[in-house]
Amino acid sequence: MPKVYLNESERIKDRLAKWIAGEMFVQDISQSKVAQKLGMSQQMFSYKLRKSEFSFSEFIQIVKILKPEEKEMVGEIKRWIGV
Repeated sequence: MPKVYLNESERIKDRLAKWIAGEMFVQDISQSKVAQKLGMSQQMFSYKLRKSEFSFSEFIQIVKILKPEEKEMVGEIKRWIGV
């Protein structure tokens, strides 16, 4: 059954969490390593990733840790917002 979003904000948060997980996989970076750099436990990071519960400041920190290509990130954001 497909996931149903109550609003656009939930859809974007879910896409961000999927992007984070995908980027971690591509770069072969563990949840433990990212969690440590964020100052939280691996369990808390895993929970937030599963539930798409990252704050804006946490997301910015994650982007700085993962350092995606700018062109890739801009393309992803445009896709998320439907541009």
